[in-house]
Amino acid sequence: DLFDKGEFKSASSFYIKYVKNNEEYSKISVVVPKKVAKLAVVRNRIKRQLSEIIRLKYKELKPGYNILLVCKPNVLQMQYGQLDREWDYLMEKSELKIK
Repeated sequence: DLFDKGEFKSASSFYIKYVKNNEEYSKISVVVPKKVAKLAVVRNRIKRQLSEIIRLKYKELKPGYNILLVCKPNVLQMQYGQLDREWDYLMEKSELKIK
C-alpha cells in the first residue's frame, strides 16, 4: 500500500514515502541500505541518530500516517544537527508537520 499509493518527498541525505493509515497515531520506519554503509555499526549509528530525532519531534507530526525514511549515501557526511534540519525540511515539505 505504501509503495503503490504512497507519496514521495526527497532531500539531500534521505527521502520519505508516506501514506495515510486509519490509526490515531503515525508509524515511522528508518532504513539504511547496505549500499549506503557496508558496516552494520555505521548503519546502526545512523538509525539511532534518526530515531532520536524522530522521538524528540514525534509530537509535532500529524497523526494517522505510515512513514518510511530511507537514507541516501550522502547521510554519511551529515552531522546530527544537519540531519535534524533535514528532517524538519522534509516534514514541512510533505505537510506532515502540525502547523
